[in-house]
Amino acid sequence: MGMNETGTQTIDTARAVARAVVLHGPISRSEVARRLGLSPASMTRLAKPLIEQRLLVEADAIADPVHGRLVRPLDVAPTLRFIGVKIAVDAVHGVLTDARASILARVDEALPTSTPDDVVRVAAAVIARLAEGETVHSVGVSLGGHTDDHSSVVLSRSLGWRQVPLGERLTAESGLPVIVENDVTALTVAQHLFSADRDSQRFALVTVGVGVGCGLVINGDVVRQLDAASPSPSMLILNPSGPTVPEGPRGSALAYLASSNVAIAASAACGRLLSFDEVIELARAGDPGALPVVTEAAAYLGRFIASIATMSYVTRFILSGEGIAIAEVGADAMHAAISESRPSWSTELDTEIVPTTMSDWARGAASVAIWAMIERYSADDRW
Repeated sequence: MGMNETGTQTIDTARAVARAVVLHGPISRSEVARRLGLSPASMTRLAKPLIEQRLLVEADAIADPVHGRLVRPLDVAPTLRFIGVKIAVDAVHGVLTDARASILARVDEALPTSTPDDVVRVAAAVIARLAEGETVHSVGVSLGGHTDDHSSVVLSRSLGWRQVPLGERLTAESGLPVIVENDVTALTVAQHLFSADRDSQRFALVTVGVGVGCGLVINGDVVRQLDAASPSPSMLILNPSGPTVPEGPRGSALAYLASSNVAIAASAACGRLLSFDEVIELARAGDPGALPVVTEAAAYLGRFIASIATMSYVTRFILSGEGIAIAEVGADAMHAAISESRPSWSTELDTEIVPTTMSDWARGAASVAIWAMIERYSADDRW
């Protein structure tokens, strides 16, 4: 028997149909119906308004591999456009995407300061440039911070913000709906929806760079931080006798893994001021000062991964971020630390390094806008 199709249930089922097509299309009606437990008649009724609203389209006819008859698979409308904006401390990075988060255009603009006024002004200019000549559905914005309502930034320590109505201000400037999200959560959404892991029910995304982040997908849902006062996994203590940092407790993951802290430790070991990129370059060349620092950081990254695995029962880890080169240079140390931190009988962890650019972070923001379009679908929508 198919799903009940009355009232709110009908809208929920229509959202499920749209979600299946966005994630797996082009896909036949029969396959969507199979995935969702719908009858053929129900599937036909649900697909019709989605096509009339121009969210979905019928692709060219192909032969059904099972029955051999001609079918017209459902696909997401190729004309739908979304903008993703990643706000960093020193720049705004924007992308224009289609409804599967494929990047069509990029714009990057430096920030004179990270004050809300400057960020709104520059971000609005980036949005305007990307939207020129396009019909954009909505904008996703990501940053290092917390939002309760996907609009206002409750707290961003990296930007020095508290209670900033970012979404409201950018909507006023751009005339487009704006959805605000934490940057690591947004990148996790992109990995969950638009990568080889899109059918995975459980995985972790660990990011290393300016900060240290961990996004989780549990039972097919992206886990969000409850509130701004809930410490992130970056505050996890890896060594209570370790280094101190102003942002968190002694020996935290942030103290060992943040790019600036790796650079500080390597600078002290080498006796000269080094940037993170210089540290990695020296470590790759086997420098006796830089290599031990990077190797130690990689080992603590392994302990961090093992701790997350133990607490969440996740065994699949995607390692990303601008600073993830420490996992490449110190791969042996990282894997050794993972093994040492877990019982010999435990499941082996699957780790994959996926390098990230600022455009990828912006694509994560666009993914949030795409997902919001589906989750907020209404029978009155038109695209």
